Amino acid sequence: MPVDFKSPVERRFYGAKTHCGHCDAEGGPDRSLMKCAGCALAVFCSKDCQKAAWPEHKMWCRSSNLKNGARMVELMEHLKILSTPTGLRSPLPPPSRAGDFASAMSVTADWRKFFEWHQLTLMDILEVSQRLAYTPRNLDLLRRGELLAQCHFSPVKPSAQPNPANSWYLSHWEVTPAATLLQEHEDFVVEWERQRPMFMKLDADLKKEHGSRYIGCLVMVNRCGVTIEMVLRPIYAAPDPKLLAHQQTKDALSDLLEFFVGCVNTGVVRKRDAADDDAVKPGKLHRIKGVKSGKTSWEWRPLPDEQDDVYRDVLKSRKYTPKTDFKLVPLCYFKDSLSL
Repeated sequence: MPVDFKSPVERRFYGAKTHCGHCDAEGGPDRSLMKCAGCALAVFCSKDCQKAAWPEHKMWCRSSNLKNGARMVELMEHLKILSTPTGLRSPLPPPSRAGDFASAMSVTADWRKFFEWHQLTLMDILEVSQRLAYTPRNLDLLRRGELLAQCHFSPVKPSAQPNPANSWYLSHWEVTPAATLLQEHEDFVVEWERQRPMFMKLDADLKKEHGSRYIGCLVMVNRCGVTIEMVLRPIYAAPDPKLLAHQQTKDALSDLLEFFVGCVNTGVVRKRDAADDDAVKPGKLHRIKGVKSGKTSWEWRPLPDEQDDVYRDVLKSRKYTPKTDFKLVPLCYFKDSLSL
């Protein structure tokens, strides 16, 4: 059953700025709405409404009461976030840790730490997904800034040593027109309208800088529990668009996509080589404890294995048999050649 994002609870969760977070009164010229200073998401029409809403609102605002974890799980399940999405393309994820979160803000902060480590790989996932979904219709949507890559993430408890790079699981992704999501989810409408002007400005700047080489920005819509995060990935024209229709190209990109998703889901962090910006090395995070402060931090270290061994092991974790015999480095260079 599709989620009904028209309810007051879900409007409040996704930061709808049009209705009071308690009485659901609609704001307007005669009724101003005040933003909550704690989360900067919910709005209220009066201090009385804000006070009355606090018993519920504190669950996802900035409360540190871990007893609220059960309520977070309850709401995530209500929003169909923890259930297996239609068209699952990944092996079953590790156990969920949704109950560890006390607030929606803590979910967002946790996911952003994960994103910071995997940003390079997630951007590569977007690029490859767009190449694989190349059609004249999608190309037109991309030029208009109306093509999305919707990604579903779940917070998980990894079997290996937990760290920010293996704390979330990408279970499903699909390239889709913005209109589809706008029709299905009212929560997305609010965020889309809020960020659209910024997207258009960036699009105009990139067109001015790169000319016809630049096609448009693919919008990554990250659905991570009770929050939505959006990221842009500029896409540049392929020297020979006909090459994207070749089966060998599709097979090579499919192999690479599976590897990228496997890296994200197993905590393999890909990082550019300081000595060669064109080269990317796979690595893992290691816990570092400060001698004086005692605080824990994370340090990236390259894996000692050969890159092709890492490639093979990651695909094995995906239970995926590669469609081509290409090794990892030639595959990555091939991907890059499609954007020159």
